[in-house]
Amino acid sequence: MEREEIIRNIDYIKEIVESSNRYTNLSGLAGIFCGLLALVGCAASYFLLGSFSLTPDLIQAKLSALGILWLIVFTGALSVQIGLTIRKAHITGIQPWTKLSRQIIFALLPSLLAGAILTIYLFKYNQFVFIPGIWILLYGVGIAASGMFSILAVRLLGWAFIITSLIPLFVRPEYGLIFMALTFGLYHIIYGLAVAIKYRG
Repeated sequence: MEREEIIRNIDYIKEIVESSNRYTNLSGLAGIFCGLLALVGCAASYFLLGSFSLTPDLIQAKLSALGILWLIVFTGALSVQIGLTIRKAHITGIQPWTKLSRQIIFALLPSLLAGAILTIYLFKYNQFVFIPGIWILLYGVGIAASGMFSILAVRLLGWAFIITSLIPLFVRPEYGLIFMALTFGLYHIIYGLAVAIKYRG
């Protein structure tokens, strides 16, 4: 057996061992499309509000429209993620619903639930300008936690969200919409491209 073939076999064995401990059946296309949907949502929010600078009065005036808009964006992104992940599973021959995929979902759920609770709380006290920062922070926490069962790129994405959230939370909360576009939009697209290149899809 030639040296090159031995190295290929070793790499293949390492890949199998890694896939048994890390969820690698990720769709880079899903990340790209989710990022694009987020950018569309941010652009639509800007046109609704007429400004990138958020104020309680401005948000209050368009509250219903913004709520419907971001519900559509969230539903669309979730549908894209599920659909393209299942598609990738069919292509690779890997079951989409495994112990690892369940662990990822259970790791992500607490932060999403916390985000929903804090959103309701901030709505109650008219602190709308802090909602984008809270979403960015808690989504990042969930992604970083679920990344413990997946590849490094997922954990890096989560930490990028967490670090970036400090600005709309503590420095410039009125520009939360811009940071939503940066994180949910641009970060997702960069992550999606990296995963698509490395994992072919």
